[in-house]
Amino acid sequence: MHENLQKSITEMPEYAELLRRRNAITTPLAAIVLIAYYTFIILVAYAPDFMGRPIVENGLTSVGIIFGLGLILLTFAVTAFYVWYANTLIEPLLHKIYQKATHDE
Repeated sequence: MHENLQKSITEMPEYAELLRRRNAITTPLAAIVLIAYYTFIILVAYAPDFMGRPIVENGLTSVGIIFGLGLILLTFAVTAFYVWYANTLIEPLLHKIYQKATHDE
């Protein structure tokens, strides 16, 4: 019975749409975060003079601190966007699939 339920779910057009929507967003968001993170690490490793340069003359805040703060804020923004996307576009499909699967049993 469990195998029949799994097969019926994977054959639903809503399930294919769910996978398409999920993959359409997770790959670009992961790429954005990874590119930003590795760019930061590479700059720290290979451009320490640039990253250590103060924002204002004789200031305490460096370019690296601003980049690091920007990376943290980017991570929050990407997470917030994904939560919004999942709640508005993925969650309704999950409910529709659940309703169809439980109704068919």
